[in-house]
This record gives sequence, structure tokens and C-alpha cells, in this order.
Amino acid sequence: MAKSFKEMQYARKLELAKTYIMMGNNMTGACKAVGIAPSVGSSWKKTKVFQDILTNLQQADSIELSPKLKNIVNRSLELVQDRLENGDFFYDPRLGKIVRREISLRDAHAVLKDTVNMQENIEKTSSETQTQMTIQETLQQHAKNFEELAAKQKQKAPVQVTDVLFVNEDKES
Repeated sequence: MAKSFKEMQYARKLELAKTYIMMGNNMTGACKAVGIAPSVGSSWKKTKVFQDILTNLQQADSIELSPKLKNIVNRSLELVQDRLENGDFFYDPRLGKIVRREISLRDAHAVLKDTVNMQENIEKTSSETQTQMTIQETLQQHAKNFEELAAKQKQKAPVQVTDVLFVNEDKES
């Protein structure tokens, strides 16, 4: 059975949201990986549907990516882990062959820093989304309160004036 346009569009938004989270909140990179124009991705990011998808994904423990992107991410992580454990490839002219040597402290630090930054970005986006939702809920509650207050003001009976006294004040010149 063929999917409707809305179902296909939702599926694309879901895939983009997953990729966006996995790439550390980089919309341009996520759009390129998924094959969507960055302008379309930016406009989708502003919609409530996309924000809801992001919130749901960030609250979920695991994110399943499309098989192609999942393979890329897994392979990249395997290569980084291999380099950290076994070292970089290096041509040794004395031996005349390629050998492995330990990676430098600078490279190990860069990997650690990038990993920690990506994790912080994921957590930061999750907390920002929750804060935005809390602010949105508060604003909606205030709007309801103002509506109720305005309705009460309209419901008050008009005041009827029975006697009016005019007082003349003497003006000094």
C-alpha cells in the first residue's frame, strides 16, 4: 500500500531529526547526510511537529538511524576505537614497512574533547527543549488566566446611577 505524502514527509522529518541529534545538532550536516536541502531542513526545524519529534527522540534511550547512516556511524566509531587501542599507521623507513605507533596525547585529547562536546550538545538540546516547553506551557496558562479575567469583567452588571450632585467650585483669579 502506498504511503500518503504526509506519511512520507513525516518519515523524512523523523530521519532528519535522528541525524540532527546524532551529528551534534548540526542541521547543515544532517541535511547533507539525509539528502534534504538545508533551507528545507531549517524551515522544518522551526515547526512544532519537528520540535515534538526532537523532544521524543531526546527522551528515548536509543536512536535507530537509517541503515546507511548507522553503518557510517558504527564504522567511524570502530576506526576511532582501533586507532586509540592500536595506534596510527606509520611508515618506518628503517624497517621499510608500515608499522603502528601509539597516538599522540594531543590526538587522544582531541578525540575525548570532541566526544564530550557532542554529548554535552545532545544533553543541552534536550534541556533547552524541555525549558522551551515549560515556558510555552506557562505562557499558555497566563493566556487562559487573562481570558478568564476578561470574561469576568464583561459579566459584571453595569452600575446604575440614581443621584448625581454637582458641586461648583469657586475659582480664584
